[in-house]
This record gives sequence, structure tokens and C-alpha cells, in this order.
Amino acid sequence: MSQTQRRDLRNAIKQKIDERQLAVGPQNLDPDDEAAFRTLQNLLFVATQTLPTSLLAASLERALLDLRQALLNDETALAMVLGFGGGDAILVDNRIAGVLAVYGKLGQIVLNVDNLQLLRAKIGNGNVLLEASQESLLLARNRIGQLRAGGDLVIRLRDLSSDTATAGLVVGLFRTARLTDNVFALGENVLVCLEATLSGNRFGPPPLGQNRHAIIVGNAAFYSGNHGLSDDSRPVRNVAPRSNAQTRADLNSVFIQDA
Repeated sequence: MSQTQRRDLRNAIKQKIDERQLAVGPQNLDPDDEAAFRTLQNLLFVATQTLPTSLLAASLERALLDLRQALLNDETALAMVLGFGGGDAILVDNRIAGVLAVYGKLGQIVLNVDNLQLLRAKIGNGNVLLEASQESLLLARNRIGQLRAGGDLVIRLRDLSSDTATAGLVVGLFRTARLTDNVFALGENVLVCLEATLSGNRFGPPPLGQNRHAIIVGNAAFYSGNHGLSDDSRPVRNVAPRSNAQTRADLNSVFIQDA
């Protein structure tokens, strides 16, 4: 590449890093990814100076390999999608390095606090009905980067939780979902089903700019022995009208609160 091409590439990388630093949710840049991109950016700046070609090539090769490894290990990247298949879905003893999306591919829309409060009230009074067309989801003894709901489903939930929506139906859900003894590397997980049971799970810290371990949307949810990996306790946002309240056993316990 010519010096001009290297300079243009360096400037493009810097612009994208700056954009991602201002983003939240899945668009936010992981710190390890940012460090790898910064190293490459700095080397491209050096590349516009007078340096021995062999030294520069070796440094750039090392930086590109480090960047590749950082991106492969990025827990915010989409790793697996569970679509609308019907029947049971069972994932046991897996290492999923990234996002596990249930009910389709990810989208950019997220549910805010107001959406969740209205959604819980509408599910409770029957204005929003959840309907199952699949049997059960079992996640046990997995290490998962993050659990998320498909983008189309999140949009449907957001639309039904608006002030203008009076009633509606959410179809294609799992009847039951059991999450047992899993480790989620990141918080801000989203689970939607008719009845959820969470026991013995551990949640990592939420992504930058967010403050929840998980959002549970359903008719009923039950919790036992779930914990957070961060130093401070953060809520599991419970949108299920029928649920138990998990007791706080230690400083790192996840505590359950209504939407």
C-alpha cells in the first residue's frame, strides 16, 4: 500500500472507533477489540514514516493476528441462532463464544424501562397474550457470551408496550425455558417464553452503558441461586407477573425486581 492508502485506512479505522465509543448495546466496541484496533491504527501511522520494510511488515503482521484473535473471542458477536423450529431445543455443556440469539437474528432495537413496565402491566391484565408454538428450551452447564431475543420479536414486544397499543398476541414462543448452571460472560441477557426457571446461573457485568444482568419476559418466572460476577449487584429485570423473589445471599447475588 502507498503512504496515502495507509493514511486513509488509518483515518477510517479511527473514525469507526470514535463512532463505536459513543454507541451503546451491541454496537459498542469491546475494550480488547478497541485496543487491538488502536495498535493497528498506530502502526499504520508509523507506516507513513521512514522505517525498514521488514520491521514494519513483521509488526503489522503481528498486529493483524492479534486483532483477528480479539475479534474471534468477542463475546458481543453473533455466534448462534435458534429460529422458529417447533419442538424442544437442548443445549448442554457447550462453550458458545458470542451471542446466542433465540427466535431469529439480532436487531438493533432494545426495550427500555418504560417499555418493560408497560409490558408487564399488559401481560398481567391480559392485554398482551404470549402463545407457545414450541415446547421447551433447556440451557444447562454452558458458557455463553450473551443470550438475546431475535430482532423481530423485540420489535413486536416494543410495539405492544407502547401507549397507543391496546392489545396484541406474541406467537412462536417456547412454552418453558430452563436455564441451569450456566455462565453468561455478559449481562443484558434477554429471555422470552411462557414460563422461565433460572437456577444456579452466573452473570457477567452488563456491556458499557447498560445496567441489567437480564430481562425475563413471560407469564411466570422462578429463580434460585443465581449470582452476578461483577462487584456490585445488578438487577434481573422481571417482566413476568407471577414469580418468586430470589433472596440476596451475598454481596454478589443477583436481586430480582419487578419491571
